[in-house]
Amino acid sequence: MNDIDPEDAEAFFDGGVACSGKGEYDKAIADYTRAIEIDPIFVDAYINRGFAYGQKGELDKAIADFNKALEIDPRYAEAYYNRGSAYHHKGEFDKAIADYTKAIEINSMVVDAHSSRGNTYREKGELDKALQDFETFLQLAPNHPLAAQVREEINQLKEQLRR
Repeated sequence: MNDIDPEDAEAFFDGGVACSGKGEYDKAIADYTRAIEIDPIFVDAYINRGFAYGQKGELDKAIADFNKALEIDPRYAEAYYNRGSAYHHKGEFDKAIADYTKAIEINSMVVDAHSSRGNTYREKGELDKALQDFETFLQLAPNHPLAAQVREEINQLKEQLRR
């Protein structure tokens, strides 16, 4: 980012988005970090930097960024969803479920929180709850790119529950 105003947080944020889109997570993290240095309450910069850390497998750093975003805006459903995903990847399923649930409570249209919570319940062996979340996901987003996969999950869960 050579040609931008060194005090333009939005420009660094946009650079981070561009780098993330190309899978250049170290560069994205550097840009998001600069945006945060300029504007310490730039919630989306924390969210996106956390996502970039998560893509690199640096889950504790990701969680720290999502925590900071939630300090700034405790009603940011996407922050709960993303933190839940990080907890899921760490195998901390109860924390993941709590965060997905909070995201849904704040905004039930964060449809990915339904499918992710369903996946987490499935991994915990709570198949009835998984089925319920997957069905809710399909009701809310029948044309979602993951809808076919979720329908298959539902069929498999129903078969398992019949046994």
